[in-house]
Order: sequence, then structure tokens, then C-alpha cells
Amino acid sequence: MDNQSIQTLKSLMNEVLDDKFSGFKTELIGTMDEKLEHLENRMDQKLESLENRMVNTMETKIEKLENRMINTMDVKIRDSENLLLEEMERTRTILENKIDKIQKNVDNLNQYYQIAKLENDNLRLVIESVQNLTKRVEVLEGKSA
Repeated sequence: MDNQSIQTLKSLMNEVLDDKFSGFKTELIGTMDEKLEHLENRMDQKLESLENRMVNTMETKIEKLENRMINTMDVKIRDSENLLLEEMERTRTILENKIDKIQKNVDNLNQYYQIAKLENDNLRLVIESVQNLTKRVEVLEGKSA
């Protein structure tokens, strides 16, 4: 084998290898593109699934949190109402006691007024009687004199 034959053989082998590599390269690129597309589709599905799960989980957690907040607010409002009602009852009792005391004082004043009026009437009657007796004595003195 001479140099030219070797060179020809090399060129021929390079051409064959280039053809094979370019075919392999094209096939490899096609296969890689398919696999990448398949992987992208799977990733999109996984992301969508994960997104849906996250949305569902968040909705569930938000709903539970809302329910807990509503229950807590109901308890706080009920406690506040009870506290307010207890304070109103305590104030009502205090005011009723004061009203009872005032009523007793008014009753005492009414009794005192009635007594004073009766004493006044009695005193007026006594004075009238004394005046009548004085007139009668004067009339009797005038007749005896």
C-alpha cells in the first residue's frame, strides 16, 4: 500500500465516518429533541399537578383558618356580651337598692308631713276652742258685770 492509497483510504474513511456521524448526529438530535419535549410535557404536567395541589391545600387551610377565626370571634363576642350583661345586672341591683332607700325616705317624709298636718289641724282647733271660750267668758263677764 502506498501513500496515495492510504490517503485515499483515509479520505474514504473520513467521508464514511462523516456520513455516519452526521446521520448519527441528526438521529441523536432528533431523539434528544423528542426526549426533551417529553420531559417538558412531564414537567408541565407535574407543575400543573403541584400547582393544583397547592391551590387545593391553600384553599383548605384558608377555609380552616376562616372557620377558626369565626369560632374565636363568636366566643369573644359571647364572652363580651356575658360580661356586659353581668355588669348591667350589677348596676341594676345597685340602682334598685338606691331607689328602695329613696322610696323609704319619701315614705318617711310623707308620714312626717301627715303628722305635721294633723298637729297643725289640732293646734288650729285648740286655738279656735280657746278663742271661742274666751268670747264666751267675755260674754259671760259682760252679762255678770
